[in-house]
Amino acid sequence: MPECLPEIRLSTVPLIVSNSNLTIPNLLSLLRIAAAPFIVVSMIEGRFDVALFLFISASCTDILDGYLARRFHWTSKLGAFLDPAGDKLLLVSIYVTLTFRSLPATFHIPAWLTILVLSRDVLIVGISLIITLAQGQSKFPPSWLGKATTFVLIVDASSALLANIRPLPEPALVLIVWTAAAVTVASGFDYIIRIAMPAAADSETHPEKK
Repeated sequence: MPECLPEIRLSTVPLIVSNSNLTIPNLLSLLRIAAAPFIVVSMIEGRFDVALFLFISASCTDILDGYLARRFHWTSKLGAFLDPAGDKLLLVSIYVTLTFRSLPATFHIPAWLTILVLSRDVLIVGISLIITLAQGQSKFPPSWLGKATTFVLIVDASSALLANIRPLPEPALVLIVWTAAAVTVASGFDYIIRIAMPAAADSETHPEKK
């Protein structure tokens, strides 16, 4: 390399990128969000192999953007919103679509499970919004149970898509469905105990924060 050219070190790149919302993790999150309608259309057309491929690929970007954000400190307030939003949009799209009996599918996600998953999300968003408006708190760190719930829901959605491509043992599908229901309920209660109750207690102790 000619001596007149400056040396470029990869370690300096994250410092430049992290000052903008246009980070690689954010772009990957946007890619996940953009994949959701294509997954829905694929399911409506009965192309579950395409839907499964897109869903697994999108799920892999979630792992990748998390690694990049931690490794290179590519974090931002926008990323803190886009990352969970992309995950929820993907899962909700699959759960809601596979619930409709009119869909050309051999396996449908039970309506009660879809309602349970949606209710948990509404509960979490509602509590977070109330605490933010009442106390100004805007950071709600995820727990290991919340992360486990997301993983189980991804496995459940993937299994549901796969079951429409090739037959899967019914006991296995039943086990996955009930496991998804159990962790969904558990993580909902965990959020109430871990976030909502301490916030309510703090509000009573320090009424000036209201």
